[in-house]
Amino acid sequence: MHKFEKADLELAETVAIEKRSRAGRALARFAELGDQPPLITLGACVLAAGLAGGNRKLVRTGLRMLAAHAVATAAKGFIKDRVDRTRPGVALGKSPYKLEKGRSRDGRLRSMPSGHSAGLAAVARAVAREYPDLALPAGAAAASVAAAQLPSGNHFATDIAAGTAIGIASEAAVAALMGPDKA
Repeated sequence: MHKFEKADLELAETVAIEKRSRAGRALARFAELGDQPPLITLGACVLAAGLAGGNRKLVRTGLRMLAAHAVATAAKGFIKDRVDRTRPGVALGKSPYKLEKGRSRDGRLRSMPSGHSAGLAAVARAVAREYPDLALPAGAAAASVAAAQLPSGNHFATDIAAGTAIGIASEAAVAALMGPDKA
C-alpha cells in the first residue's frame, strides 16, 4: 500500500462519523447536495429563471453550469470505469481495502474519483465565471459539501482532490468552447 493510501485511510478513520447517529444522518443528507440530481436541478433552475426573466447572463450561467457538470460527470465516469477503489465507509468496516485497475460496477468499489466533488467544482466555477463576485461563496459552498464526503464515508481525501481537479478542468473546457459573452 502506498503512503498516500495509508494517509487516506488514517484520515478517513479519524474523521468518520457514525452513520446511524443524528449527526451522521444529517451529514449524509448534506453530502448528497453534491450528487447529480441536485446539481442538475440547480443548473436547470438558473436556466429557467434566466429564460423566464429574459436575462441572457443568467441563461448563459445556467447553460455553463449544466454543460460543465455534464463534462465533469462524463470524465469522472471514464475514470471510475477503470479504477476499483474501496469506499472509506466499506474499508473501515470488515471489507478489505483495495485500489487497482478494474471495471467493477459495485458502488462499494467506485470511490475514485469523487463525482460529487467533480460536479460541485464544475458548477461553482461556472457560476464564478459569469458572476466573479460569487466566486468565494460558490467555492465555499462547493468545498463544504465536497468536504462532507470524507466524514460521511463516501470518499477518501484523494478522491475528493481528484474529483475537484476534474471539475475545474471540465469547466475550463466548457468555457473554452463557449467563449466570452458576445452581448
